[in-house]
Amino acid sequence: MKLAASLLLLLAPALLVAEPRWEMQYFYDEAKSSLTLTDIAFPSPSRGLASGWITEGNRVKPVVLVTSDAGVRWTRVPVSEAGQSLYCLDETACWMVTEKGVWFSDETGRTWRRIRKTNGISGVHFITRDHGWIFGHQKQMLETTDAGKTWKQVPEATAVKTAVERTGFYAMSFINEKSGILTGRSEPAAPRSRFPIWADADPELNRERPTLTLLVETRDAGKTWTATAASMFGRFSRLSKPSQTGVALGLIEFERYFTYASEVYQYTFSTGKLVRSFRQKDVAITDVAVVPKGGGLIGGFEPPGRLARTPVPGKVRLWLSTDFTSWYEFPVDYRAVARRVRLAVVDDSHMWAATDTGMILRLVR
Repeated sequence: MKLAASLLLLLAPALLVAEPRWEMQYFYDEAKSSLTLTDIAFPSPSRGLASGWITEGNRVKPVVLVTSDAGVRWTRVPVSEAGQSLYCLDETACWMVTEKGVWFSDETGRTWRRIRKTNGISGVHFITRDHGWIFGHQKQMLETTDAGKTWKQVPEATAVKTAVERTGFYAMSFINEKSGILTGRSEPAAPRSRFPIWADADPELNRERPTLTLLVETRDAGKTWTATAASMFGRFSRLSKPSQTGVALGLIEFERYFTYASEVYQYTFSTGKLVRSFRQKDVAITDVAVVPKGGGLIGGFEPPGRLARTPVPGKVRLWLSTDFTSWYEFPVDYRAVARRVRLAVVDDSHMWAATDTGMILRLVR
């Protein structure tokens, strides 16, 4: 018995190390300032970038963090405008969306040049270095076939029979160079409270209501698009790259009072079928990603109260699945709190999460 006990004591540290866990790789902790990270992307196992800004009193300094050693060291690169979202094809082709336009980098974030000046863009997606789309509020969906030198509005997006001022597009994904989908929403006109939702004392006034969800699909690399609409609760805010089996993960977020803060769905490109994959009352999922060979990663935070969209951060929580049905939660560094989490997945050995509180985590197996 004494020998067995001694062996267990010797093996205990190794067993603890062997358990998958999310470790802090980067933690901004400088006096009298804060870092907000809005997105993270890794076009390869070693090279990655994260967008955001540093706040010092009333001053806001846009930055991009870059790494060439899988996140062991991060370098701050000053930029002209704060990034809201990122998209990379590879190490030589990355795009950043800001409040005032779209920027391009051929050095994984080390240098940037603006390729489009416009307001209200929420995302960008390219299927080749030359051919891609930007999309956003007021039915904006513009296509380029010359790497952003010229752009044209996609007519099928404009033709959707909804009010321009209340219609926006939020996420795009392609399974190959021909078949893709864009998600959007049109909100009904409704009286608005003069208070933020989290500060309003009347939950009934701010209860989640159905809106018109839009799915705009192409099967010919964007030559033509077909739009469909359905009334549903929530906003289809995120759509991952598909796995090799053609399954993507979609995220629906509920921004007002609702039973759940979010729901995750499987989307199968070959059938167009949506199947609920995950929902849990005590967590607000804010991003989804797939592992290329199969399986998924979802991440979010634990809201401090009934409403998820408040200024108060909560504990970061992350789940992995090999079949999009059974989800397993692994320990996260106790310091990690957030109001929004963004994910980057290269393969089953290279996964990261960035928070809007200035932290970057990596899954260690």
